[in-house]
Parts: sequence; C-alpha cells; structure tokens
Amino acid sequence: MVFTVGAMSYQTITAQQRRSITYGAITIGGAAAEGYYGKEDTVTEIDTYFAPNYGSGTKADLMRETFYEDLQNSTAVYCLGRDGLATVRPSAINLPAPENAKTIDTPEDFRLLIEAAVPLLAGVHEPYVGASTAQNLSVYVVQPSFQGLFPDGLIISAIYEVDIQNVTSPRGTYATVRRYSFGSLTDFYDVFYPNELGVDWDFSPLVVNFERQVRKVSGLDDGYDKFRVAKEEPFYFMWWPDPSVQNLELESYKVAPISYSADDPRSAYFHMGGRTSYMFTFPMFPAQ
Repeated sequence: MVFTVGAMSYQTITAQQRRSITYGAITIGGAAAEGYYGKEDTVTEIDTYFAPNYGSGTKADLMRETFYEDLQNSTAVYCLGRDGLATVRPSAINLPAPENAKTIDTPEDFRLLIEAAVPLLAGVHEPYVGASTAQNLSVYVVQPSFQGLFPDGLIISAIYEVDIQNVTSPRGTYATVRRYSFGSLTDFYDVFYPNELGVDWDFSPLVVNFERQVRKVSGLDDGYDKFRVAKEEPFYFMWWPDPSVQNLELESYKVAPISYSADDPRSAYFHMGGRTSYMFTFPMFPAQ
C-alpha cells in the first residue's frame, strides 16, 4: 500500500509539473509583437508559458506591488478601455487654458482631453460609463509636477496596459500585462491559456468606474446612475488575468449562475468574481 500511494503521488506531481511548465511559441502577429514589446514587425511569434504557471504568477505579484507604489506617488489615475492596440504612449500632455486638472473627474473627461492633446490617440480608447466592454485596457498614472515644472500640463509617470488576445496557433487566449514609463517598457508578465474547444473566452469587464454620487440627477436617470455611488472620490474596480489558474473561464459560474437586477451595478461584473486573484480597488485621485 505504501508503494502504491507513493507511485500515485509521484504520478500526480509529475503530471502537474509537466502542465505547469509547458512553454511554447504563440502566434500573435507582427503588429501585436511590435505594439506590445517593440519588436520588429516581422516577428509574429512570442515564446511564453502555458497556464497554469506559478513563475508568471510571481511576476504578476511583483507588478501588483509596483502598481500600488505608483498609485501612492500619483495625483490621479485614469482607466480607458481599448479594442485595438496602443502604439502611442505620451509622457506629458498640455492642458488647454483655462482647464483645471481637478475638473477631469471621469474617464471620459480624460479621454477627450488626451485625444485633443495627442491627435494620434484619436479613436484608440473607447468611451464608457460604469463598466467598460472593451477587450483591452490602458491605465494612465499621473504624477505631480516637480518644483513647478510643466504647470500647464499633466506628467504621465506610468502607463499600464492589459491586452487579451484570442489566437489560433495554437488555439487559445494570450494575455499580457505591461508597464511603460516615459516611453520604455519596464515590467510585464504574460501567459497563454490553451483552449482546444474553439470558443473564445470573454474576460470582461477589465474595469468598472464608480462616479461620485452627486452626479445623480433626480428623475433623469440615464441608465448609469447605478454606478454613481462614490461618497467622496470616484474609484475603480480592475481585474488582471491570473497566470496561476488553468483558464480564463469560471467553471462554478457555469454551474450556478447568479443574477442581479438591472439597476444593481453588480449585474455588470458579478461574473468576474472568483476568476482571478488580481482584483484591484483604487481611487481615481489617490491621497497624498
């Protein structure tokens, strides 16, 4: 019996090891390879680990800590959804007179501002209120100006990008989370979720924005008042893909779905619960 138990344990461990360290080339296309990592557009494949992988999970943990450190040193954070690639990453943008940065208190306000300041960003980000339905995400971290430098603009100290790409060679979903600072890629983690079923997984919303409660207009509910619940400062919920889980789908969600009424904000994101350990809650204007 001792030998039998030992053999079964060894088989389980070795099988798990093989699955956890699977490594291979993923075809993401030249545009994505260049947009994500600055590679030549002739490069169409990226070598990465297959999920679940705990080494990639460690990199994700480190990026989470870096993200919180960036928040602590920032004056504002704006999350904007994308359906395509991000290829332009500004480090500073001008504020048109007499614009006051304190009035930019929604993602849509920031989207309009950054598109006016950087024409190449026109159409890159999707407008949204409440839950973003875009497949990808950009997070702009704004820092204070040093000693009064650049008083008429905003300095963007870091940009985080989350891209979820369904691929066919091999079949599955490629997920990548990256940090850029002043035009340079500083940190990233990525992972591939194999999916031989031929169904693309929907990992969304990546972000939900909760506006201030004072934005509610009595009797004029536009369908988004359910997200206007912040007492003082607006805040976000954000999700990153988890490399330590086997796939992006939530099996328990399929078995026992939960339903909320249409006027409950949880109806837009309840299905994200339990799918990843990287769930963030943070204010749009972090305290100094």
